[in-house]
Amino acid sequence: MKPKKELQSLFPIWKKRPYLNIKDFKYYGLKVTDYSFAAASLMEFLGGPDVVIPMIKERLSKTFHVKQKGYDFKFQVEDSYSFKTYLAQGFPAVYILDLTTEVDYKGKYKVLSIDDTTYYTFEELYKKYEDDDDLLWDVGNEIQMLIGQTLLEEITNKMGGLIESKNDIYFTFADPSEFSESLQENIQRIKEMMGIDNTRHTFDIQKLVDDNIIFVTKPGDGQGGIAEPNWDGDCSVITLDNLTDEEIELNPWRLKAIKHPLPNCIPFVQDRQSNWDDEKYHQVISSIKRAGGDIKDYIMNLQENIKNLL
Repeated sequence: MKPKKELQSLFPIWKKRPYLNIKDFKYYGLKVTDYSFAAASLMEFLGGPDVVIPMIKERLSKTFHVKQKGYDFKFQVEDSYSFKTYLAQGFPAVYILDLTTEVDYKGKYKVLSIDDTTYYTFEELYKKYEDDDDLLWDVGNEIQMLIGQTLLEEITNKMGGLIESKNDIYFTFADPSEFSESLQENIQRIKEMMGIDNTRHTFDIQKLVDDNIIFVTKPGDGQGGIAEPNWDGDCSVITLDNLTDEEIELNPWRLKAIKHPLPNCIPFVQDRQSNWDDEKYHQVISSIKRAGGDIKDYIMNLQENIKNLL
């Protein structure tokens, strides 16, 4: 079955970086409501189930690391899972069922109080608050949710494999000796201890807009046009790289959008740029170079560090 026209426009993007994120579809001016079909399309683009299922198995055999929302823990997926395939609008959609995971008992959780912030390992937390059923229930639910989000990111968004409901992903605590630390993880841990920062640069969004390197505009309407914002911060970030002849042929709505700037949205983009995927981040860098600029002139944290040294 021939892919829907709106998904065909994603294929050149997937050639650069295969990645599925329904929230980004609006940015590209697309409207796809069938999530299983979108995931199945990505899998088909990557070569179909026969090619991708072995890739999924390989990833599931490795350790995952969660580090967000006050949590810092590793988990592994037991090999008791199974695959189920069915057709989603002509494409084979692959679900991964019966997911059971093991969480490192030495993983950490940040406990906040009015006058203190304390990190406990899960082992310490469950001992210290063994009578606080509400807290332990909430922690358990959040661990389950974060596991689901991580698998969604690594398996669905990158390979098109659909995971079952996050509420059906079970976990147990395991001895930390089962979680071997890779060389890269060990290097990263040492860097963190030494205070070496490997995070992305923080761009000065207002300066990028002033120099016409990026455009903060009304969002796409999903039908090849532009729409009014639905909430504070609802806008599109269009870079010079998004305005090449090839890109405009795929997404002509962007030419309309840049004529409708949203300056009130710039502070939201400034605060939320850490949520950009790698493609958007490198688009900005490439666009600075395309405009003949120097990247360091647009990096806020570099400018602040220079000021601190003076």
